[in-house]
Amino acid sequence: MRKIIDFNLLDGLAKDHYHRLNPKLVKPDRNTGRIYYDYSIHNKLSEFAKTQNPIYAPFYSFLESKLEEITISPPIQLLDLHKNIQEEWLKVDSCLKNLEALHGRLLENVFIYESFRNGNKDSSRNIKWFQSLNLKACPYCNRNWISFVKNSNGNNTLLFDLDHYFPKYKYPWFALSFYNLIPSCTICNQRIKGSEDLFLDLHLHPYLDDFDDIVKFNVPAETLDVFFDKKVKIELEILPRPPRTSSDKDFIRAIEFYQFFNLKNLYDTHLDYIRELLQKRIVYSQKYVNQLKENYGELFQSPDEIPRMLFGNYVLPEQIHERPLAKLTKDLMEDII
Repeated sequence: MRKIIDFNLLDGLAKDHYHRLNPKLVKPDRNTGRIYYDYSIHNKLSEFAKTQNPIYAPFYSFLESKLEEITISPPIQLLDLHKNIQEEWLKVDSCLKNLEALHGRLLENVFIYESFRNGNKDSSRNIKWFQSLNLKACPYCNRNWISFVKNSNGNNTLLFDLDHYFPKYKYPWFALSFYNLIPSCTICNQRIKGSEDLFLDLHLHPYLDDFDDIVKFNVPAETLDVFFDKKVKIELEILPRPPRTSSDKDFIRAIEFYQFFNLKNLYDTHLDYIRELLQKRIVYSQKYVNQLKENYGELFQSPDEIPRMLFGNYVLPEQIHERPLAKLTKDLMEDII
């Protein structure tokens, strides 16, 4: 719903992710010359290449030379890399279908997503990656919690899905790429998106685009006039956030994103919550909020804690990922926060 993290910080986080996936030995192995731990992608690819026909050696050498770029590059560059990988394959094999036939084995032996997802070998890799993003709600829908807990044996368990913006069955080399791993709820990942493609020119990307900066939830004025009548259905709409207009390219992409994830129908399941917010907007007027600040300001560490207490959710743009439905709450309460 909001860009996951400031883009200026992403480059460093992506590089940290690469180094966690490819930890180096303190001392290179004298017998093999290996410099990475056995579970690193570099080592996995090197070992896998030895089992393949030698004519493909140049392709695997190219792939290994690009591992860091594959892991840390932003989405647009990833698509360029995908083309380069296909071109390198065609230098040793004129049939791309043979490369497609290799996808499954690369996922099983090199770009092992399940190992990362389940915390095999090094359970800190996935947790440190997730903690660096500072997310508590699904960035696609902002409706469901995402978190991790320690299980009975002391290991960490991720209580959410990892979506691949570019499907891993089609782009196996991006199965562990930083910008291709989107923490998400099961509904968005498995029930809605599945293995379908998202396209950067048509849809928003949670690391690059800010849905909150582009779109505002709104309840039409005519609905507000009658919302006390429970027989009247609350209508929730999305509008371009000024100064954007309905013809703005990013707003059109946001609409496509909104429709792709079926957010209109999903948010219609929260109409009771929306009705309560509208009631609170009348009861807790700006004047009332100011009185609380004046009378009880010493109880709160920051001014935004008062509307958070009243409305039961975070209300600042930078806090949208702190709790489910925070964007909806913020948007409907903006005029009195």
